[in-house]
Amino acid sequence: MSEDINQSIIKRLLHIVRCSRQRPKGNKPAGLEDMTILQMQALMHVKHSAETKMSDLSDALGLSASSASLLVDRLVAGDWIMRVPDNTDRRIVYLRLTPRIDRHFSKTFRVKMSKLEQQLDILTDNDKCELDRILAILEGRL
Repeated sequence: MSEDINQSIIKRLLHIVRCSRQRPKGNKPAGLEDMTILQMQALMHVKHSAETKMSDLSDALGLSASSASLLVDRLVAGDWIMRVPDNTDRRIVYLRLTPRIDRHFSKTFRVKMSKLEQQLDILTDNDKCELDRILAILEGRL
């Protein structure tokens, strides 16, 4: 029985994750469908890191400095990210999303969070507390 319930839980969690990854309808930046997983990971890292330098990105993605540089060159050429020089030390260059892409990611995040919140609203407060407690246990094991 334990193995059956484990398989059922895993199947349900994977289904929830897949459904939450569906893209919202509407205007999305051109070329998004053609992005590689590595390019998307780079964009997400830049989005969620305050001041990302090239070395931070290469470390986060497990790339050599030259590979990270080529990746950034392609993202800059596609108007996905921009290089921003530091105000006090001209040797330091930060990576930031372009305003267009930043708006897109912010909108997409809000839509996805809203969908997840709507799904959680079908649960009682006690169920939500129990789910949160169980997820915290699983998260602690990661």
